[in-house]
Amino acid sequence: MRILVCVKQVPAPENRFPFQEKPPGYTDQGLTFRINAYDEYALEEALLLQERFPQASVTAVSVGPERAEAALRRALETGAREGVLLLDPQAPTRDALAIASQLASWVASQPPFELILTGMMAEDDQRCQTGPLLASLLGIPYAAAVVRMEVEPHRGQALVETEREGGLKETVHLPLPALLAVQASSRPPRYPSLSNKLRARRQPIGRVLLSADQDIPSHFEFLDSALPESIRSTVYLSPVPEEAAQQLVDLLARRQLLA
Repeated sequence: MRILVCVKQVPAPENRFPFQEKPPGYTDQGLTFRINAYDEYALEEALLLQERFPQASVTAVSVGPERAEAALRRALETGAREGVLLLDPQAPTRDALAIASQLASWVASQPPFELILTGMMAEDDQRCQTGPLLASLLGIPYAAAVVRMEVEPHRGQALVETEREGGLKETVHLPLPALLAVQASSRPPRYPSLSNKLRARRQPIGRVLLSADQDIPSHFEFLDSALPESIRSTVYLSPVPEEAAQQLVDLLARRQLLA
């Protein structure tokens, strides 16, 4: 069973982000990056399947600039058998359809994958679109917000539990091949073993260069962005509760914030 895991490299949340007006809204100079957290859960589920089924093999793929190779190297360190970088320097500024189209084009050129796993969303843009768009472009069924899965390759199906609104859970059967967008799992992502780190250090990562004449569809139009206006004024209210309440009401009324 061939399993594909789509991983994205995102800025670590502890960074201080230098603002820029054009997408993605920040400059990446001096930032540290890591694998998207939702993708780590997807990768862990894939690695567990690889351990459970001897014939299974996990491939990690990422669309991104040169620095995205570090995310794939991390995937190899945790146990993925292969890493492939679809090299696109403009990937951080592209929309979900553009990224999904590049992934779909590459997947179509490979031997069939029985299972494709993605994170439910990326931590930086939080669009929740790439996985479903990729499944649609490939013409395969998918489930989003997956919190539990049982894959039965001998039966050609997957039993998945997804989280719905209001904390409700839904259980569905999907025929393989299928795409699962993983939200979370009770099984936390693993740390790389020393042996896998040594193996990953020597293992080459495949590279696919974006063709200059490749048509990448996009439905995204950037209009504008700006930092919020800095408000430095401070209003101190009376320590007497009744007076403070009236002062607050008057303040909201002056700023036209009352219905």
